[in-house]
Amino acid sequence: MMTLIDSNETVLSRGYSKWIVHSIEQVAEERGIELETGVKVKSYDDATQTLHMESKTGGGVQLQADLVVLAAGAASHDWVAANTNLAVDGRGFIRVNEWLQCANHKNVFAAGDCASLDEFDGMFPPKAGVYAVREGPIIVKNLTTLLQTPKTEWNDCSLTEYKPQGEFLSLLCLGDGTALGAKWGIPMRGKWVWKLKDHIDLKFMRLFDPSVTPPPHKTHHATEAQAKAEVQAATEPRPVPSVEEVCLRVKIDGVFVPLSCSLSFFRALAFLDRHEMFGLEIFSPA
Repeated sequence: MMTLIDSNETVLSRGYSKWIVHSIEQVAEERGIELETGVKVKSYDDATQTLHMESKTGGGVQLQADLVVLAAGAASHDWVAANTNLAVDGRGFIRVNEWLQCANHKNVFAAGDCASLDEFDGMFPPKAGVYAVREGPIIVKNLTTLLQTPKTEWNDCSLTEYKPQGEFLSLLCLGDGTALGAKWGIPMRGKWVWKLKDHIDLKFMRLFDPSVTPPPHKTHHATEAQAKAEVQAATEPRPVPSVEEVCLRVKIDGVFVPLSCSLSFFRALAFLDRHEMFGLEIFSPA
């Protein structure tokens, strides 16, 4: 037996219509999954395999469980507020303006789950990958602009504004060759939804396929053999830094400035070797 626990009154209570919530509840019922909503997990006793929870009314709830999987959602990095003077919101996420610059440091950018847009008081957009992948190109453009602009003119330079989309397609694999989708508050379900999800995922992953990526630089080649050798070298897979090791720093006016961004952005830059085009440097700290 499987139980899904949610502290909210319903699953997917934030940002999803009642029709989508009903579809999720229907799928759970078909799969024999019990939904325990309106309770918070407090602790787990490994010796007795007991999950201790608390209801909204303050009453205690217990549940026997031999396997517990936590899915707590996005959380801010503690070190940002503790070890830096970057402006953060009430939840600890880095406050950024419409150009994804930190609110109190114009040479620091943040994107993805770690960022909180002042324009929407941090309540929008949701912590979802569809927004993070669209913020990456904005940061690259704005970093390039700053790197090409004297620091004394940063206040007057023209940066690209990030405008988050109002809606996005949500897709949930159901494990049986079908999927559940949602857009504009309307639920969709079937094999065709799974095929759509598979197509979108594969199309995105092909962006990182070195076999279809052109060489990063156009240079004069003395011979055809040298040209082929350079193309082969440019498209060979490169070591990708791990989550623990990877850092990104940007050299602006001779000073290396830390940049907070999504891991996928790091991996793309390291894998495709495009960071040289924008004056960026990937490094692993000692």
